[in-house]
Amino acid sequence: MESLDLQLIEKQLGRRPRGVVGVGLRCPAGYPRVIVTKPVVEPGQVFPTTYWLTCPHLVKEVSRLESQGLVGELTERALHDADFARELVEAHEEYKAARQALLSPEEWETLKKEYPEQYASLQESGIAGIKNPGVKCLHAHLAHYLVGGRNPVGRIVWELIKEKACTRNRLASIGVGTNSTRLLIAEAGCGVTPVYEDIDYPRIGSSLEKGLLTEEAMERTLGVIRRFLKIVEEYQAELSVIFATSAVRSARNQGEFAQRVLEVVGQELRVLSGQEEALWTYKGATYGMVQSSSLVDIGGGSTEFVIDGSFTSLNVGAVRLHEAYFATGLPTQAQLDQARADIQEKLARIPVSNQRLVVVGGTATTLASMELGLEEYDAKQVHGRTLSQEVLRRWLVRLAELPVAERTKFPGLPPERADIIFSGTLILLTVMEHLNVLQVQVSVNDIMLGALLWQLGEGR
Repeated sequence: MESLDLQLIEKQLGRRPRGVVGVGLRCPAGYPRVIVTKPVVEPGQVFPTTYWLTCPHLVKEVSRLESQGLVGELTERALHDADFARELVEAHEEYKAARQALLSPEEWETLKKEYPEQYASLQESGIAGIKNPGVKCLHAHLAHYLVGGRNPVGRIVWELIKEKACTRNRLASIGVGTNSTRLLIAEAGCGVTPVYEDIDYPRIGSSLEKGLLTEEAMERTLGVIRRFLKIVEEYQAELSVIFATSAVRSARNQGEFAQRVLEVVGQELRVLSGQEEALWTYKGATYGMVQSSSLVDIGGGSTEFVIDGSFTSLNVGAVRLHEAYFATGLPTQAQLDQARADIQEKLARIPVSNQRLVVVGGTATTLASMELGLEEYDAKQVHGRTLSQEVLRRWLVRLAELPVAERTKFPGLPPERADIIFSGTLILLTVMEHLNVLQVQVSVNDIMLGALLWQLGEGR
C-alpha cells in the first residue's frame, strides 16, 4: 500500500484504517473506492468484512437506500424468490473463499489453535460476518459487487445509484504571482485531479520599489494570461478563478491592472489578502493529508505561514529579497548578513510549532529538483521530498560562488529562477532555523489547487 493511498483512505473513513492489504477498486479520478482488508487485523482480533466501501459519495447514497428500508425489502425477497436466494447463497460462499485466500494455511492453523472461536466465526460467516444467507449491510454487498463479485444485492444497489455517480467537469485556475503566472486545469468530481499545468515568468512584481506595477510588467503578464486562456479553451475547461497575490496586492495601481484583466478575461481578478493566500495555499498543500502539518509558502513577494491553524503573511519573498540585496552581483558577506537580519526581524512574529512542516512554492520544488539532479522536472519525484538544513546550507554556499549564468548549469534549476534561487534558499533556511526544524517536506500541491478547492466549497 502506498502511503498516499492510506492517507486518502483515512480521510475518507475519518479514522485510520486497519488491516488494509490493497485497493480493490478505484473511481475514475483514481481515488480508492473499495479497499481489501485482512480477516485478522491483530492476533485474536478478526474482521470479517473483506471488501470495504470507502468512497464518501457512494457511502452516502447507499445509506440513503438503507434508510428507505431496502435491507428489509431484499431480505423479504430472499425468503420468497428461490433464484434470488440461490444467488445470494453463492455470493456468500464466493465472499468466504476470497477471505480465505487472504491468509496462508499456516496463519489459519495458528488462528484455529489459539483462537478457536474467532476461527469458527470466519469459517461460518459470509458477507460482512453474516452467518446465514441474508442481507445485512448494503455497503458490503455493493463493495463485493464492484470488485467483480457475483452479488445480487450489490447489483440491485448499483442499478439504483449508478446514475447518481460522480459527474466530472474540468475547471481551471490562473494565479498571478510576483515572479510567475501559473495555470492549473483539473477534473472535479469525487476529488480534484490535476490534468494540465503551465507556468511562465512575466515577473509582474519586478521594479516594484515605488509601489507601482510597471506598464511592461503588466503587459507581459496579460500576454501570458491570453495564452493560458487559449489552453483553457482547448481543454474545454471552465475558468473558475483568476487571482493575484503579493505584488498586485501591495501595488497602488492594482485597480488599473484588475480592470485590464477584466477586459481580457471577462472575469474579475480576485486580489487575495495575505491571510487568504495562506489559507488557499494550506488547503491545496495538505489536500489528501490526514496528519496535521504547519506550512510555509515562499513566494516572490511574500512568504505565507500556517502555524497551528494561525495564518500569517510576511512581506519577504525571493524576488523582493533579491532586488533589495543581491541584484548587483555575487553576494557579499555584508549583504548576506543584512538580508538574514531582515528575514529574522520579520520572523519574530512567527511562533514555533511541534507539527511537521510542509513547504510549497517555486523555491522548494526547485531545490528538491536540484537535489535530485533532475534534467526534466518530475512532480512525482519532487512531491514528498525532504530538505534538511544541511542540504540548504550546502546549496547556499554553492550558489553564492557562482554568477547567474553559471548557476543554470545545475540540473533542476530553470534559467528563470537562477537569479532568485539564492534569496529563496536563504529565506527557507532562516525559517527552518527560526522554527527549529531540521527538515521540511516538499509538496507540489499549493495555492493553484487550493483555489479550485475553495471555489468548490471544500475550504469554507
